[in-house]
Amino acid sequence: MPRRAYPSNSLSALVRKVFGLTQADLARFLHIKRAQVAHVEAGRSTFSREVDRRLTVLLEAQPVPEGRAGAWPKPAAEPAGALRREPLEKRLKECRYRALVIRYELEKTDKRLAELAHRRRALAALRAYLLPADGSIPWMPGDKVDVAYVRFWLDTLDADTAAAPVPDPTERALVELRLRLLDAEATALEGLLADLPPAPAV
Repeated sequence: MPRRAYPSNSLSALVRKVFGLTQADLARFLHIKRAQVAHVEAGRSTFSREVDRRLTVLLEAQPVPEGRAGAWPKPAAEPAGALRREPLEKRLKECRYRALVIRYELEKTDKRLAELAHRRRALAALRAYLLPADGSIPWMPGDKVDVAYVRFWLDTLDADTAAAPVPDPTERALVELRLRLLDAEATALEGLLADLPPAPAV
């Protein structure tokens, strides 16, 4: 059964905590085995004088509060890597394609809405002509007219038109927002690519 690990108050454990070292890291610096560090930190053994002297070197290097003499210097910022054309161009193509698909869907929706609006106006005009408010019937003399059926026919057309699906305004606003964001991202990507050297000729 493995031994249970307990927090250690030993000097080596303190040094490891200060510098973020593992037992193996510290053991390599001290030129000993990791197991020996573990035994010392568990209180089952002690370091030799030579190992203690090496450990003291690390102890003296521990930081002092920032702003005081001897404080660790702040690490220099790592230089940013150069931008690569390939992922930027790939993303630009993706943005343009998605924007194209959204525009196509919006155009189809606008066309369908225009057709529905035209149908409503046409049905209203047809009802006003076939069933005028004054009760006169615009049929040729001698024609047999079933006014009830004409009214039923017009009512059915109106019901079908009213039942036609209409885009939700909120959903459309979100789609248009997505399109604007894609266009803005594509413009930003084009700017980044314009500042990069051209791709080498194959």
